[in-house]
Amino acid sequence: MNSRNISGVIAAIRRLTTGVLVFNICIFAQVDVYDSGGPLMAEQAAYDIIYYDLDITFDPADQSISGSLALIASIISPTGHLVLDLDPLFSIDSIQSLPDTPLTHTWQGSKLWISLPDTLIPGDSLTVSIAYHGQPHVAANPPWGGGFNWSVTPSGQPWYGVSCEGEGADIWWPCKDHPSDEPDSVALHFTVPESLLCISNGRLREVVNNNNGTRTFHWFVSTPINNYNVTFNIAPFMELSGTYTSISGEIVPVYFWSIPEDYAAAQAWFPQLNATLEFMETYFGPYPFQADKYGVVQTAYLGMEHQTAISWGADFQLNGYGFDYILTHETAHEWWGNMVTAADWKDIWIHESFATYAEALCAEYLNDRDSYHSYTNRWTAYNWLPLAPDYSQTFDQIYNHDIYHKGALVLHNLRYLLGDTDFFTLLRCMAYLTPASEEIASGTHCRLVDSQDFIDLTENISTTELDWFFDLYLRQPGLPTLIYSLNNGELGLRWETPNNQPFYMPVEVAVGPDALLVDMNNGAGSVFVGTQAFEIDPLDWILKSGVVVHTDDTQNDALPLTIALHPNFPNPFNAGTTIKYDLPEQSQVRLTVYDLMGRTVATLISEMQPAGRHTILWDASGISSGTYFYQLQTVDRRLTSKLLIIK
Repeated sequence: MNSRNISGVIAAIRRLTTGVLVFNICIFAQVDVYDSGGPLMAEQAAYDIIYYDLDITFDPADQSISGSLALIASIISPTGHLVLDLDPLFSIDSIQSLPDTPLTHTWQGSKLWISLPDTLIPGDSLTVSIAYHGQPHVAANPPWGGGFNWSVTPSGQPWYGVSCEGEGADIWWPCKDHPSDEPDSVALHFTVPESLLCISNGRLREVVNNNNGTRTFHWFVSTPINNYNVTFNIAPFMELSGTYTSISGEIVPVYFWSIPEDYAAAQAWFPQLNATLEFMETYFGPYPFQADKYGVVQTAYLGMEHQTAISWGADFQLNGYGFDYILTHETAHEWWGNMVTAADWKDIWIHESFATYAEALCAEYLNDRDSYHSYTNRWTAYNWLPLAPDYSQTFDQIYNHDIYHKGALVLHNLRYLLGDTDFFTLLRCMAYLTPASEEIASGTHCRLVDSQDFIDLTENISTTELDWFFDLYLRQPGLPTLIYSLNNGELGLRWETPNNQPFYMPVEVAVGPDALLVDMNNGAGSVFVGTQAFEIDPLDWILKSGVVVHTDDTQNDALPLTIALHPNFPNPFNAGTTIKYDLPEQSQVRLTVYDLMGRTVATLISEMQPAGRHTILWDASGISSGTYFYQLQTVDRRLTSKLLIIK
């Protein structure tokens, strides 16, 4: 439906909502009210959202809101109900459909079941308006523990916002809370105290003074948008504006809104926005939302990828690589997450891993390849869960550290396997399937994807079957271990994998001044090194649990030729376990044990140690049962493995 038709329908809806019909409601507790996604119930799969129109008035005095939501849906399969998601903290004032039909509803946990007058069939459309009010859930730890953030500026002025990626937009407005359904466009109307600005997604159409101490800001999002990306930011903001000329030739409006106390710093910072866009377009193609804007809003929390209104709460400082990783990461989400969106949370790594990997690319773009490797070496894979299981997941079920760093290391590894030409072609094509799609500003370039789409595209571009790569790295949590042995100058290599999965990753070996690539057909290979010093995978391209010398190695008593972290023994264990590791040269060593949340449980070694084979006994008698990770870190290498305590 085009915007002209939508505006007429919404005008009729607004006339309807002037009368309020109140229903008695019954709210049932639901443990997953602050979770999102999962298998889509049939009643919600029966329709597709075309358009949302959200109108909210804020009452900061009691931290409440009153709102109305109008929606247009297209019916996909027969249904007699419209089932929406909404936090039961809210009260419903009225529900109506055009032309003027009050609708009844019931609550089932956080599901709002709206009874329709007739059973609708495929091809029908449905227009419904809902009026509601209440005090929304307050963020416990934004943006990770999401909700409303009622904060103040350093001078005590209001500074409000919302973040709700994991919880879903239903914590503050009625919607179909599932990543598989994005509206084609959204109108947003926010009424706030007249001394404040309200920044939101899309383009600002107008600001209306209500002559009662408030103003209403009317924003319009012209492209599809994830529900959780719909946002607002309210404060006495000061605006910086400019333009950016995209590689498409389009002129993109660019904005940064800062609180008054930081306006001077923001002025100096503002050029970072265009520099970030220039970097992103180099690798990923044109900025996706040219029809709206590129906007960044200073927030009281660290950051969030709100489409065209990116939340940014860093400190106006560049890191040691010359960029702000929050600005870089959240801007990358405009491509990975906002334009290219996982249809189910099971594939959220496509959002977070790609955005994380963009940080390493930025280090390389601004500096050199050494900086790129230095950046990737900072990442750790904990291997708690499959990175991208092939079954539906809620946000809470899939969200963990590995969707950031492990997924980024998978992309790093894939670059090594494919080579730069195919790899960067893959990134560009994953963002924009065809060159023609790079010229589209209407929003039709936005699309839903899953991991199989990425796998198919990778195989198509590389003309290589890569199930062995993706099955191991995406569909199960374990990592391969590289086993080596040295006999009469012949270096033998073989992969040991979880469940003996096939794995054919070639291995680079540095021998003297040369770098040799060992083909690992059938998971094994060899190369003659003679008596020369060698290093296996010297740049740490391959995502693996470690490099382990074969226990029957006849040179086992000699100094090790490469750094290695061995499996602990026994494992699982009750009170104590032995950890062995090899150092080919004197090194500053740190051996640390972490829990599943990445918190340090024990630091076993933190000192300079000589070259050789080292053994340490860890007394874990005071540690609770569970899965833990131990990590060996030197100046330039980081190896991690898993252990299990059972009591």
